[in-house]
Amino acid sequence: MHVVNKSSNDLRMSKNERIELERKFQTAVSFRNWEFAESLIPVADMPRLNDAMCIALDSIWFLRTESELHGIIGFIRTLISNGANDFTRAALRTSFLAS
Repeated sequence: MHVVNKSSNDLRMSKNERIELERKFQTAVSFRNWEFAESLIPVADMPRLNDAMCIALDSIWFLRTESELHGIIGFIRTLISNGANDFTRAALRTSFLAS
């Protein structure tokens, strides 16, 4: 796993770039394309890493196979190892989905 320093000065993205990156994370997770999803991590800032963790956790409700579960767990591990840390937000967001 590749860990990238995510200091506030490292990455500057426009609003459109941030939206596009979030859309790419959503698409990659929806299509279970873990390799593509993980390739987006190095360009993500901290808020986008946390958004990706929310997307990944939400997707657990829609998985069908054990292989898909292993894939999303690996993706979540990679997000966390690269700095995603807003576990409360991710858990609250997915709990609303479950209710």
